[in-house]
Formats: sequence, structure tokens, C-alpha cells
Amino acid sequence: MPDDAATAPIDLLLVRHGQSVGNHAVSAVDRGDAAGLEILAGVPTEAWALTDRGRAQAERTGAFVNACFAGGLDFFYTSHFTRAQESALTMRLRNAGWRVAPAFGELDIGDRFAGLTDLATLHARVSNEREQEEADRLSHRPPNGETRLEVHDRVASALAALSERHAGRSGIVVCHGEVMWAARALIEGWDHQTWVEVQSVADRRTDAAVKSNDKILNGHLFWLTRRDPATGDVVADRQWFRRVCPEHPGTDTGWYEVPAQVAFRRPGAAEASFDGRPGAGPEGRSSGR
Repeated sequence: MPDDAATAPIDLLLVRHGQSVGNHAVSAVDRGDAAGLEILAGVPTEAWALTDRGRAQAERTGAFVNACFAGGLDFFYTSHFTRAQESALTMRLRNAGWRVAPAFGELDIGDRFAGLTDLATLHARVSNEREQEEADRLSHRPPNGETRLEVHDRVASALAALSERHAGRSGIVVCHGEVMWAARALIEGWDHQTWVEVQSVADRRTDAAVKSNDKILNGHLFWLTRRDPATGDVVADRQWFRRVCPEHPGTDTGWYEVPAQVAFRRPGAAEASFDGRPGAGPEGRSSGR
């Protein structure tokens, strides 16, 4: 991304998809309910659809965005995962013409759920993987999967390309939790240690994680802007950041300033796939797969 922050979008929104059948299944098996195994072992993660709650979350986040942008946005991207595309459509944003960008897909978990037939096997596999992850969170690779650092690099490249393509405009990307963690690390200028410390606490199912206000929930929105929250003026040398999940108003961080010159492209990072191809269906809308 060029050094001059004025070449960046005015507003960039990142939204996590609504709850998927896979999210629901993971919660179920954590509670000891074997019903979730059929989804986890039998449905590819890319094909997880939204639950009724997920659709309601997407609708709520869409209403929030529409209220903030009465004139609509200028660009619209979604990952190629079904749950992201369904969320994008369900948000019902004004003038939306969605384009699919695979670079914003979720971290590839590889064979984490392959061949599962019982809860004991799943719990043993997940426990072993979590131990490995704790030892090296950012470089841990699920079997035949992807590391968080690899997600970071492709997201950095994709955001750089998006910023150059849509300088001076405002738009949205519907994506996934690990994509948003990588984006936040970039936006706030975190080093690896800070990233690990913040995400490690937020990802735990504890009261501390909830109180940290760092957990990325379904329907969560990240908003990066060059518009001064105090005056409404667009400026070239400052940027502000806000995080809020409309389903849970208490998560609203309010605006806080972040480094003005966000270096989305890491030195030596591999180029990401950012073709931004039109989605299937009428008016460039994606139908999901």
C-alpha cells in the first residue's frame, strides 16, 4: 500500500459472517452432543450454511450498516465460503453488487474433522491440536491446513490491492474470524507477541474472554475510517478504528485512533488471490455454494 494514507479507502468495513451450522455443531460437540458430528465430518467447511440465528445476526448487522451509510457503500466483497455469501445477501445493503474474493476465505483447517465417527476421537484430536497450538499459535498448521501467519500474508496482500483499487471510496468485506484477527493485527500495528497474547485470551470460553471485549463474534463489524469522528472531515494523515457486534451493543469500543499509515503488504509476502470476480445470481449477487 502506498505510504500516503489518502490513497486508502475512506471507510473500510470488515464483517464476520453470521452463525453457521458448523459453528453450532462445534458448540454442540463441546457440550457432549454427538449430533454435531454429522455436520463436522460430512460437510466441507466451505459449504457450511447459516442457521436461523446466523441470518438474524446478518440482518441486524446489515441494518446497522445501512443506518450508518444512508447513501450506500461503493464496493462490496465476500469470501467464497457459503456462510459469508449468505450473510452478504441477508444483510440487504443498499445498492449492493457483491464480488467474490477468495483471499478473504477462512483459515484452512485441513483434515481436522476428517473421518470422525465418535466424540471421544474428536475430543482427543482437538485436545492434541490445541496443545500444539499453544506452543506456537501463529505458526501452528492443522493437518494439511494453513497457519495464521499464512492467513496474515494473504489478507495483507488482499487489503493492499483493495485499498489501491478503491482509494477515496467506502466499502465492505464479509469474511471470517481468523481473517479479521489478521486484519486487526495489521490495522493496530501489533507485533506477533501482542497478537498472540490478545487472541489467546479472547478465544477462551471464559469470563475473562467475554470481559476483554476482544472476542470476534458472529456478525461482528470492524470499521476503519479516515473520517474524523469529532468533525466528520476526511483527513489524509489520521485513521480511526471501531469494533462492534450489533447483536451485543455492549461490545461497541467507540472510536480510537490507530496508525495512519497502515502497511497492509508485509515485505516478502506472497501475492494473494484477489480477483474480486462477480458473484453468481442476479445483479452480481452471490448465491453461495
